[in-house]
Amino acid sequence: MCYKNGGAAFLIPYFISLFFVAIPMNLVETAYGQLLDMKMHQRYGTISPGWWTVIPLQAIVNIFTSTYYITLMAWSISFFFESFQSDLPWIVEDADKAVLAKNLWNREYFYDDLLKTTDGIDKPGNLVGWLVFCMFISYLSTYFSLWKGLRSIGRIVWVTCLLPYIILTILLIKGLTLEGSGEGLKYLFIPDW
Repeated sequence: MCYKNGGAAFLIPYFISLFFVAIPMNLVETAYGQLLDMKMHQRYGTISPGWWTVIPLQAIVNIFTSTYYITLMAWSISFFFESFQSDLPWIVEDADKAVLAKNLWNREYFYDDLLKTTDGIDKPGNLVGWLVFCMFISYLSTYFSLWKGLRSIGRIVWVTCLLPYIILTILLIKGLTLEGSGEGLKYLFIPDW
């Protein structure tokens, strides 16, 4: 939707979800947590006996979400190590002259070189050793971030919450100093219906 109608179009579903789903759920969770002062596995059964089913669902969602984000971390670690090459493998030739965003990114690098995908679901592939190593680093870093409980999590949160803002601010300043940044901002914030 962002590429078809201009960048600002994605803000419409984003703000609808933010105001009608995310903020109310956060307020309810925080209010019940402070009001009942109970552990998670006791809280919903106290509110209503039928709500005990929320507890295993939260655990299942947590397992799937953790697996998903660990995989994204493994891909990010792989891209981090690959970014030290002089010629970035995911950039296509003549990318500096490209007009369309799809001409900047080499899809074949991600699917063929990194993931080593096969032609179909009936042809299973093998484990990719490099990604298994990156996945191991992801699980190891997650474990050592959590192994001492709240004390270590508090320190990790300072880094993981502030570092993206610092990096995004640096990238914003760099992006605004590039030639054609005004056209990019115009495309981002003015939808083409």
